[in-house]
Amino acid sequence: MLDGIVQVIVSPVAFFRKLIEDDKLISRAFGVILLVMVLAGVYGYFVAIPTADAIANTPFGAFGLITTPISFVVISLLSWLIFGLLVRMAAGINAKPWAITAYGMSPQLIIYALLIVIAVLFPGKLTPVTIDPTQDPEAFQEAMLSLQKESQQTIFGRTSQILSYLSSLWWVILIYLGVREATDGRKAVISALLVGIPTLLLLVLPFLFSPVG
Repeated sequence: MLDGIVQVIVSPVAFFRKLIEDDKLISRAFGVILLVMVLAGVYGYFVAIPTADAIANTPFGAFGLITTPISFVVISLLSWLIFGLLVRMAAGINAKPWAITAYGMSPQLIIYALLIVIAVLFPGKLTPVTIDPTQDPEAFQEAMLSLQKESQQTIFGRTSQILSYLSSLWWVILIYLGVREATDGRKAVISALLVGIPTLLLLVLPFLFSPVG
């Protein structure tokens, strides 16, 4: 499995040519997803730490430390299942869509590992929130929005944004190459668009709806 991860990153075209005819590689694809899920959970924990520290004096202090890692794990699994289904719709079952999608997520292992290291070296410190959400829920909500903006301006926050774009682009390219080697260029383009457009929207929408000022 680890060999496959290295190969798809170093020599993706040769790897995907081999993948279609190698049942062992196909069967190990889920192992890649498991690794991604584990690192996603660890990354989610570090994402939650600054906010948890900032609201430590509120009833929700430790809540994010549990829910955020779980949400990242679930999102990773759902991304593989849903986007694999989209590739299946575009390229057909013979293209091994979920295997291609799984190995296409291999770069996320590198991205998550880098972000975890950055989180350890440059831990974010946010302004503490002392507002009791049960007494003033509107003020608490405004404080949480301010924390979100403040978090985005930290070294960890900015790096996460940049590397998220890189990871998504890398993923789409690998899916294109995988489907192209399994089928043809037309289906590869369709698959890349079906994965790329929703992924781009998921990255852009948070910024469109983030508070201004």
